[in-house]
Amino acid sequence: MKTILILLLVPLIAPAMAADAPAGLWRFVDDDSVIEFKRCDGDALCAVLRKLPNAKTLATLSATQQREAPSWCGKPLLGDLKPDGVGVWRGGWVYDPESAKRYSATLKQTQDKLKLLAFVGTEWLAESMVLEPWQGAAPSCP
Repeated sequence: MKTILILLLVPLIAPAMAADAPAGLWRFVDDDSVIEFKRCDGDALCAVLRKLPNAKTLATLSATQQREAPSWCGKPLLGDLKPDGVGVWRGGWVYDPESAKRYSATLKQTQDKLKLLAFVGTEWLAESMVLEPWQGAAPSCP
């Protein structure tokens, strides 16, 4: 009986979990760059870069990377993140424009913050980045 009840509730729970996905503009706390989250391919979550990192961060890049930085705007940075429980999206990728490499990605939401994990192989060895909602007018890339 419990199994039947659970099977009947799963279709109701899955859309509710997916509906809580972050949307809109979010700022990386460490470099002030801004991304915009949107739905893609059904319940999957994707994001594009809407504001470049701050001048201090850009100054740490090579001369070639500094010249290329404006072309990063509007490019997909996250893709194919699928709901995996309440406040968690897994199985996607994150693109690092500085290294021009793609990494596996997991996104976790806790209250008003997002934690993005970028990794090769296992989440245990992930680099983590924190995002918070963007405050103010929508940024525009150069």
